[in-house]
Amino acid sequence: MRNRQTGWVVLMLLAVWGCSPQVQTTGGKWVPSQLRDGVFDGHYKGGAVTADVRVTIKAQRVAKIEMLQHDCWKGKKAVPAIPNRIIENQSTVVESISGATVSSKVIMNAVQDALKKARPNGGGNGNPGFGGRPAPNNDLSKAIE
Repeated sequence: MRNRQTGWVVLMLLAVWGCSPQVQTTGGKWVPSQLRDGVFDGHYKGGAVTADVRVTIKAQRVAKIEMLQHDCWKGKKAVPAIPNRIIENQSTVVESISGATVSSKVIMNAVQDALKKARPNGGGNGNPGFGGRPAPNNDLSKAIE
């Protein structure tokens, strides 16, 4: 009886582990001269985790990252740590938060999506509401802390 219970536990753990999404980061350091100042929205979905962000670029640097939405199961501790690390390092590839790896990578990729839109050519990806256009409120005087 005990061996059967142990077998079921192992099987369930393998099933859960095998269903975990493998999210790859899409960004890295960027060239500041390739960013235009403004406020840009980004979106990324990796498995069951979704992030929507608003990124403020000032003087061709990421000055502020707002989490508009973060749907996750247990990755809440990635906020605000990952946005802060991105700002500090000026890179969308930073160290993930232990226990919130998927959420960490999804947030990094959402910021990278916003940065694509901050390029002079707009670089949007066609997602509804995130089609390469600046965020609706592009007034920097209210967005910068």
